[in-house]
Amino acid sequence: GDTYGERGELESLQDLKTQSLHIVFPTGKKFHFNLDVSVSTTVSLELSNIKCVLDDNGCSYFENVLSKLQKNSRLSNLTLNNIEITWNSFITILQLVWRTNIEYFSISNMKLQGYLDSRDFDYSDTSLKALSIH
Repeated sequence: GDTYGERGELESLQDLKTQSLHIVFPTGKKFHFNLDVSVSTTVSLELSNIKCVLDDNGCSYFENVLSKLQKNSRLSNLTLNNIEITWNSFITILQLVWRTNIEYFSISNMKLQGYLDSRDFDYSDTSLKALSIH
């Protein structure tokens, strides 16, 4: 259809029991989504076509999704593909992932926009074994 995940529609995949999940968001369309991976059995999650560059707050919905990753102790692999984001949102996302159980974090085809403000980064308490950015 022409719309994806309108704000009023709270549809979801019920009882999702998969070890590997790849979600490809539509390109060229404005959309919102609710993805609760906190109770999922997913071990490997791949998200593609993420665009949040309006401003540093334009990515807050995506940051909220990633903040729930802390509750999923099984998720160990996270991949983001085709991501367009501001520098400040990128650092926020990196810090969110840093504090999860994720061991392998990969970002490919990333386009960064804007300027990076001075930020503190907490390097302690991470499970990350590999970080790959292309």
